[in-house]
Amino acid sequence: MPMIKIETTLSLPTEKRDVLKAELGKAISIMGKPESYLMINLVDNQDLYFAGKKLDKGAFVEVKALGNIDASKSDKMTAKVCEILNAQLGIPGDVVYVAYFGTSNWGWNGSDFWRGGDGSQMLARNIRLENRKNCVFTQKILLW
Repeated sequence: MPMIKIETTLSLPTEKRDVLKAELGKAISIMGKPESYLMINLVDNQDLYFAGKKLDKGAFVEVKALGNIDASKSDKMTAKVCEILNAQLGIPGDVVYVAYFGTSNWGWNGSDFWRGGDGSQMLARNIRLENRKNCVFTQKILLW
């Protein structure tokens, strides 16, 4: 359920995209999220300005995930993202912003993920049940 979007001033050839994909796939475990649901969006050749100046090298990164974002995990993730961008693209950490967004509403494959009261992750399937008065009820069932 995580999504990482990187907007950068640089051009990203296929080889660099593949390396970033692999590195981010490993890094997402810092957030306690599975790579198997990770979506990545790499947007290159962007005009980014910082402190009033156009950047030759820079990046804006968004990390979105189901549930609350743990501050200690996001701090470690920021360090890892900056390390990856510096090592792979030569972008120093002082021109990288990383923003985190947690949500309880995240859809996939025609349904929403949600968190149960016990903290377990479940896929909500809405089941419409109609009674004799034609009232509609919604029930969520555990699929895994």
